[in-house]
Amino acid sequence: MLAEAERDGHPSFSFEYFPPKTAQGVQNLYDRIERMYQYGPKFVDITWGAGGRVAELTGDMVVQSQNFMGLETCMHLTCTDMGLEGVNEALRKAYKAGCTNILALRGDPPREKEKWVATEGGFHYAKDLVQHIRNTYHDHFDIGVAGYPEGCDDNRDEDLLLDHLKEKVDMGASFIVTQMFYDVDNFLRWVRRVRDRGIKVPIVPGIMPIPTYTAFLRRAAHMNCKIPEAWLTAVEPIKNDDAAVREVGNKLVAEMCRTLMTSGLIHHLHFYTMNLERATRMVLEELNWMPSPERPLKQALPWRQSRGFGRRDEDVRPIFWRNRNKSYVLRTQEWDEFPNGRWGDSRSPAFGELDAYGIGLTGTNEDNRKKWGEPKALRDIANLFVAYLQNKVASLPWSESPLTSEADVLRDHLVTLNSKGLITINSQPAVDGVKSTHPVHGWGPPNGYVYQKAYLELLVHPGLYPKLVERINRREDFMYYAVTLNGDLETNAPSEGPNAVTWGVFPGKEIVQPTIVESISFLAWKDEAFRLGLDWAHCYEAGSPSRVLIEGIMNSWYLVNIGTFPPSRHFLLSM
Repeated sequence: MLAEAERDGHPSFSFEYFPPKTAQGVQNLYDRIERMYQYGPKFVDITWGAGGRVAELTGDMVVQSQNFMGLETCMHLTCTDMGLEGVNEALRKAYKAGCTNILALRGDPPREKEKWVATEGGFHYAKDLVQHIRNTYHDHFDIGVAGYPEGCDDNRDEDLLLDHLKEKVDMGASFIVTQMFYDVDNFLRWVRRVRDRGIKVPIVPGIMPIPTYTAFLRRAAHMNCKIPEAWLTAVEPIKNDDAAVREVGNKLVAEMCRTLMTSGLIHHLHFYTMNLERATRMVLEELNWMPSPERPLKQALPWRQSRGFGRRDEDVRPIFWRNRNKSYVLRTQEWDEFPNGRWGDSRSPAFGELDAYGIGLTGTNEDNRKKWGEPKALRDIANLFVAYLQNKVASLPWSESPLTSEADVLRDHLVTLNSKGLITINSQPAVDGVKSTHPVHGWGPPNGYVYQKAYLELLVHPGLYPKLVERINRREDFMYYAVTLNGDLETNAPSEGPNAVTWGVFPGKEIVQPTIVESISFLAWKDEAFRLGLDWAHCYEAGSPSRVLIEGIMNSWYLVNIGTFPPSRHFLLSM
């Protein structure tokens, strides 16, 4: 990724997060990482909490980022309070999670100690940790190390620190991440000195946005970071106005970033988010680096690809889980092989059970009632789904995230269907050969073409179901699968085999078929889809109108998915 940034010159950046102290803080951070994923970071960085539950949480966050969010992750690992076995266990967990990047650090001394002392049987210096990782895992990990453009706590000798940096690189480090700074001229001088020492690996500057005046001074003091006089002059008069400080600080940090990126020495920026969102987003907006129709977020596939161990080559999935990525990964994590190229015999038919954490409905009953109200009639449920389609509601039991712009061409039709009591839970429009760089429908490498069959999944009242099937059967190009909670599968599909509903054609490659429909997966999804509805019903008191209503729908309605054999632009209109 760093080499690519140097070659193509496109905006390239990453985010750092640290493990929160509370369970609610962890969940809130996961939600924030999900949102900030949409800003387009190349990777995320998780700091190391030495010892105890915080260290375990670092590993958990790496698994979450790699497996479920599909984010390339770099895990910090320090020598502080870490013996050899502790280091090896942390590396084993990172390896198993599919993590391929480690930031190897000596670390700060524990708060109760004035000076840093190696743990018995542990490593004295970061270079020793680098050497151990390289000797044990060879080229599996890219190994990063820290750079200190303004010195570190126990060493202000720049020449000696440069000697140490050279030793770490010679031991196998492949990139350098620096401490925060605000003096850009001094930083670039330091970079040139690094290069003069014969150190050629990429240098990634650590960027600290400015959220408030107090935080600005405190963080700079903690890192012994020099603040240019012009910055203090700009911020001091408005120090009691947090909004004004953010605005001015944002422009100062953004201008520093521009200077770095136009120097010819730096090609990627690393933002220390402090687990916050607004200040980092403001800098990206000021730099005009946020995704836009002119510069869309680049996708390798139409769904978020897991970077977990053994899954990096996976490129086919059933379409049913397009709005529930984490659930699909959890339910297939025991598979020996993952489909690659086409959904074929290598696929395992065994989907995991529904009682694993993260598969059922998330959030507390109270939170879900606040989000989705207290429906007492079908009209209330229809209105809730219409509100979701109009982006007035951020999620539904079957959709974890807001509706994307892909649905724009279908939105009015979907609103009409829901208004008539046909509850839609998944859809995609027909796409007939748009370029793979298309800002909405594009995915995969450049110079390719993307195709989609129209697809719709919905809940249908048993009284309407026979009429719907009759209408579908009038069309030779319509295919459907339907099932109730306790019923048998009904379909007009010509075989049990897969039917591709999304595919791409690219120069020098076989056709890629990343989403399919087929019976075994649909039946596995059926169990989950009805379970989610029943979980929603159980957010309300037993016997309450809302619970009786939703349980009635889950117990008697049909889950139906409808697609076309060839692409059809008039699919929804035909219904």
